[in-house]
Amino acid sequence: MKVKLFLAFTRSHLFHIKNVIRTCKYPYNIVLSRYEVDDELKHLTCKVFYINAGLLNMRMCWKQVVKFIEQYESVDLYIAHSLNVFSQGLQHNLYKRGCLNSLNIFPDGSLLFNNYTVSCFDKLHITKKIKSFVISSDYRIFTGCIVSPFHPVDTVFSYLPEVTCQHKKLTLIEMSKCDRAVNKGLLILGHRNQKAIDCKKIINVLKRNTIFNEVYYKPHPRLSLKKDAFYQSLQTYYKVKLIIDDRPIEEMISSHPVNIIFSVASSSLVTLKMMLPQIDVCYFGVEEYLGRHFNPMIKEQFMNLGITEWQ
Repeated sequence: MKVKLFLAFTRSHLFHIKNVIRTCKYPYNIVLSRYEVDDELKHLTCKVFYINAGLLNMRMCWKQVVKFIEQYESVDLYIAHSLNVFSQGLQHNLYKRGCLNSLNIFPDGSLLFNNYTVSCFDKLHITKKIKSFVISSDYRIFTGCIVSPFHPVDTVFSYLPEVTCQHKKLTLIEMSKCDRAVNKGLLILGHRNQKAIDCKKIINVLKRNTIFNEVYYKPHPRLSLKKDAFYQSLQTYYKVKLIIDDRPIEEMISSHPVNIIFSVASSSLVTLKMMLPQIDVCYFGVEEYLGRHFNPMIKEQFMNLGITEWQ
């Protein structure tokens, strides 16, 4: 018996997984998630496992998942990358049992368009190695691109036709267009690494390019608002309406009918432009922000979609 197993470690992962399942019309799916799965995705799955905080909870979840998938002779595994205790552990577990039918990759930020690499001396490996020991998983230290250092990738799922990681097949994810009213306003998507670009530099770009009736700001989900220096700087120049919503921006944009969306380096720029081709989607400083991980392909893809670079 064959099953498809998806691992989600962010809310955006859940959004992409839904789109992958809908695109390919997969009938039998298991989701392993750190966050609550909505009703739509539950309807598309036969089983959902939750990874709760705490090493003991992670250990319990790991054992439950491993025991559950032992009933399947063939498993297609879907992950965002291999820099994770669960995604690695499942790869090695399924491979040892001879049950890893395929390894497949879905989008995670701009990872499909730049080779994000780590060395064997990276500090990230130490904490993950300890976690894997405690939960009885199998995390192995590696050097190179984090997408798939151990097994060849069968299928890459992407919203765009060009990716950097090696693969046997590329499947374009279908994206439904969103028809909704448009008001003259600006939505700014926050960025996590705020040391990469000076906040005043970004604000000067905003001031040069347009005038806004309303300015909305959605903080980066992995950055505390108290540490969000960019948001604090924005408030000096604009009357900002803060958006506090745990959902991915793609799932809540319909309630904010702005005509311009701006970000430094958000991967959501691609999905938002595909959903809302009628609005202006703009960015600034992606090369500076990504640093050594920047790949010119990103800007090429932005240009092909009509995503504008502000100067």
